[in-house]
Amino acid sequence: MNSCLLLGSNLGDRNALLAQAQAQIEQNCGHVIKVSKIYETAPWGFEADTPFLNQAILIDTTLPPEELITRCLEIETLMGRMRIPDKQQETVCQSPHLTLPHPLLPARLFALQPMAEVAPEWVHPVLGLTADEMIRRLP
Repeated sequence: MNSCLLLGSNLGDRNALLAQAQAQIEQNCGHVIKVSKIYETAPWGFEADTPFLNQAILIDTTLPPEELITRCLEIETLMGRMRIPDKQQETVCQSPHLTLPHPLLPARLFALQPMAEVAPEWVHPVLGLTADEMIRRLP
């Protein structure tokens, strides 16, 4: 199953942290099959001194969604991140620990742009829209 993961970093060597996260995901979650370019964006929903670098990666994984998010959280913890949830999957999932797709995805240009790059054919399973279509609907 292909899954699109959205990576972001605004602390330290942001490029190195994205590369390290990608390597950890490759090692622990699934084969990376496509990587978007890196986008620099302002923080969304909170204040921060440093802009974010955002990137989407498409992976081939056999992990079910809850196991994939658990492994991603473990990687974040190992890398020293205090987590604010924001991982995206093609699957619809509603549980006490995970909601997929993320409910704020249609409003987040920083997530939609790289996602459209690595998974242009992906259709939001609830809204029936591609990432490009959601981008065009943003104010």
